[in-house]
Amino acid sequence: MKIKTSIIIIILIILGISFISLTFFYARKPYENIPLEKNVKILDIEIDRRNHIIMSITIYNEGDPLILEGASLVKIQAWMTIISTKFSQPIIAYTNTSTKIPLGAGYKLDPEGADYYLYIFTNKGTAIRCMISYPTPVK
Repeated sequence: MKIKTSIIIIILIILGISFISLTFFYARKPYENIPLEKNVKILDIEIDRRNHIIMSITIYNEGDPLILEGASLVKIQAWMTIISTKFSQPIIAYTNTSTKIPLGAGYKLDPEGADYYLYIFTNKGTAIRCMISYPTPVK
């Protein structure tokens, strides 16, 4: 009886590990295939350190004008989307100009510290991605 129980426990552990691996793999997939904008630079990330919130991001667009439609904050360690929003009105990032993109209260960061990707989505199916290490910002 003990051998059967041990085999069942081992099988359940293997299934559990497989399930976790597949979940991690598929949770990451939606962001892997998004083409990134190459002609956009991140100028500034405004963070309310008292409340641990990303308030805004400022970009500089060197390419064609972009229509920005929404944003997502992804915690890299778990590939978990913290928040994903659609802007109430699209934001236009004109050529050779800087654009401040307000984000607001939902973009909360872990006060204990974590790494994040912030994605800003365009109407072309592309994204602007920046990495944020909080509480230490990445330059």
